[in-house]
Amino acid sequence: MSRTLRRLRDDQNGAIYLTTALALVTLSGFAGLGLEVAAWQSSKQKMQTAADAAAVAGARELVKASHTDAQVTDAAVADAATNGFAAGAGRTVDVVLRPDGVSVEVTLSATAPRYFSQLLVQTPVVIGVRAAGGVLGGSPACLLALDPTGPQALMLDSNAVIDVHGCSVHVNSSHASQALQADSNSTVAADDICVGGGYSGAQASFSPLPTTGCAPLADPLADLDPPPYGGCDHTNRTINSNQTVTLDPGVYCGGLRVGSNATVTLNPGVYVIKDGSLNTDSNSTITALGVGFYLTGATALLDFDSNSVLTLQAPTSGPMAGLAIFQDRAFGGTHEIDSNASNMIEGAIYLPNGTLDNDSNAALGGASPCLAVIAYQVHFDSNAGMAFTYDPAACSVPMPAGLGGTRVALIE
Repeated sequence: MSRTLRRLRDDQNGAIYLTTALALVTLSGFAGLGLEVAAWQSSKQKMQTAADAAAVAGARELVKASHTDAQVTDAAVADAATNGFAAGAGRTVDVVLRPDGVSVEVTLSATAPRYFSQLLVQTPVVIGVRAAGGVLGGSPACLLALDPTGPQALMLDSNAVIDVHGCSVHVNSSHASQALQADSNSTVAADDICVGGGYSGAQASFSPLPTTGCAPLADPLADLDPPPYGGCDHTNRTINSNQTVTLDPGVYCGGLRVGSNATVTLNPGVYVIKDGSLNTDSNSTITALGVGFYLTGATALLDFDSNSVLTLQAPTSGPMAGLAIFQDRAFGGTHEIDSNASNMIEGAIYLPNGTLDNDSNAALGGASPCLAVIAYQVHFDSNAGMAFTYDPAACSVPMPAGLGGTRVALIE
């Protein structure tokens, strides 16, 4: 009997089995808890994505000229739902408009289930995330369509492209559905796209999507005086085909026509084009550095023909400082740019009551570091448009003040 008791006392197998069993239970518990934590973390990441999107959506409402607190809240709540997080069943969406009036904060919370951990802790797990979106001082508008109400204030068709970086696109028109119209594989890409009314573009690409309901941007040059000028220095001046000519500033009554294959250099200064068009025929070349064109009279319109090449840099001082082209406010009409060649324009094109119609298979801008188009309406067709990167540090001419835009971004 004593020998049997000693054997039982010395036998370790049972203890090992018991210890192993207890260890397996503990390891399984830790593994289960790890899976729970991973699930909570995954849920939190998805919630953060929804909160970020909701905050930006709310801030976009703040940009609109007439918005209510309820509209800001509704936009944020709707965007959170679009991104997979709707209130209800242990989920809450809290939207707060901050006192600064230009930012909105979104907080999401959700009760997550416990599994293994409920054996140790009974209190529910609450996951919370927060984000804030705000309206920031934006990049300058390099394209501003001034028409306050009409359709197609900005229109793109047939693969037209606006691809501008460092600046924004602003359309003042309050037209409900076609203030901005983009068709047939057109593209609009800018730092921001702001439209007073609505836009259409089922077959177009936008980056980012336009913000609608934007407050109109005031004409930044509304108070600018026209340059002074006197009587006619030239009448119906024509540069014949294949000629190479240098011209001086002055008043060109009846317009200025450059024949096909001609090469023209314009000395610096202001060129007043009066009662006639500024016309360039096919394959002509104009180089105009330090030059500003002032157009006055019902027929003083731009008419650039196929493959004509224009290199135009605005004056750096004087009444036309920063202005490459300035149309008299008393007149309107349509300015045609049909050149297939790249046109480098540095400065502002200001047609306050005119329509710029670019149908050219080439984009305005080219290598220009700074170009602003301010017109009543702007139409791009047949692969035409604007394409450049706005770089004020590289700009050699003073750009108009008042072109500031807005942009919406995640700020927290």
